[in-house]
Amino acid sequence: MEPVTPDDVYQHRHLQDISGVTEHGRVAFVMSRASKAKGGYRSTAWLLDTQSDRRARQLTSSKFNAQSLVIDPTGSRVAFVSQRTDDESPQVYTIATDGGEARVLTKSDDGVSSLVAWSQDGKRLLALQSFKWKEDENDDPESQDRPLVVRYLPYKMDGSGPKVGERTRLVSIDATSGEVTTLVEGDFDVADAMWSPDGATLAFSRKRSGKQRHQADLWLAKGDGSDARQVTRDLYSVSGLRFSPDGKKRAFGAGRIEGESLVALFVYDVDSGEKRAPRGDDLQLEGATVVWHPDGDRIATMPSR
Repeated sequence: MEPVTPDDVYQHRHLQDISGVTEHGRVAFVMSRASKAKGGYRSTAWLLDTQSDRRARQLTSSKFNAQSLVIDPTGSRVAFVSQRTDDESPQVYTIATDGGEARVLTKSDDGVSSLVAWSQDGKRLLALQSFKWKEDENDDPESQDRPLVVRYLPYKMDGSGPKVGERTRLVSIDATSGEVTTLVEGDFDVADAMWSPDGATLAFSRKRSGKQRHQADLWLAKGDGSDARQVTRDLYSVSGLRFSPDGKKRAFGAGRIEGESLVALFVYDVDSGEKRAPRGDDLQLEGATVVWHPDGDRIATMPSR
């Protein structure tokens, strides 16, 4: 075996944001790799047709990074976030899976942080958007010399830096016009979300307010974000929300003990309000990835070893 050298990093490929459509056998994903010529990492969108013998093909150029990718329910379009100029906020772009040029969908001053999911009818997208927040009466979000006003933990995160002075809201994006509509916002951060198959119900993971903001709870609301109510109070770090095909159950990952890294699989029944862990603490998840089988009786996930 040859010894590892620094240049070996340029041979490494990292797959992320994998998004698939079972009925059409198409899987889209982002591939990231280190660039020796440009420095840093370059990420591109790719498509794989699992019903053919063809190799995965590249959808976007490495000239502009693609991230936070989701494929629409018909398998015909891929939406992703990209920043094309230094003075432009990251925006949503779409590209046909059959080929062609990507087109910009949103033109929001606040940009789009990440995409979460398509609606089942393919007419809307769920996305997260960061916006400025005034931490106290003396704070000026528009100031260029703004100090960091820290009133809660965690006030910064590895890889993203300080989090104070901004919040993350949940928005809906019209897949045709690109119009952005706020669904959920306030003195908190939204971390994940999913519409029910009929679009009537919205489930989302919301960080807590107060001085400790690292924990997230499951919330339910109407499809437009109204009448929101908190569902979980005794679980921690809720993530990976997924509706069953009939919309009557929600599967998600969560911890039982605050601060503990172990994440179990939970299923919440809408009609009874019961939440249960099908495998108890014997099944611990890796990244809380949850996928329902089309029959609604089985769940695929990634256990931690």
